Amino acid sequence: MHRKIVPNSDVSDEHTEHVTGPHRVLVADADADTRTLYELALPIAGCEVVQAGDGRDALTQALTETPTLIITELRLPLIGGIELCEIIRRDAATHSVPILVVTSETRPTELIAYGELARTPCSSSRHCPTLSSTKCRIC
Repeated sequence: MHRKIVPNSDVSDEHTEHVTGPHRVLVADADADTRTLYELALPIAGCEVVQAGDGRDALTQALTETPTLIITELRLPLIGGIELCEIIRRDAATHSVPILVVTSETRPTELIAYGELARTPCSSSRHCPTLSSTKCRIC
């Protein structure tokens, strides 16, 4: 059974976790349409979405105000997705923030580099219940 998160609600049952405010999700993708999809979908789940169109902007935003979750594409301008993940993991303030990589990347060398960076299989029930049939990794 999936646990639902209900921001600022009076609803209560054994499968509900109350939070004091929205989860802050940083979405890093060069494609504006993709960022817009997240901007439309995630607030329905009680998430505040912060967008970044390149890796440098994503890094600046993550270090300025630590997000609850980072969703990134591997192919980012200025600072690539793999390098972004590596920097985030080295920083004391952001090292424990889950990073969900969603990519259209197909080059084996890039995917191998990402595979070496990924450290934890995605627990769909914990990190993203709507992705229960999707294979992913959290780095």
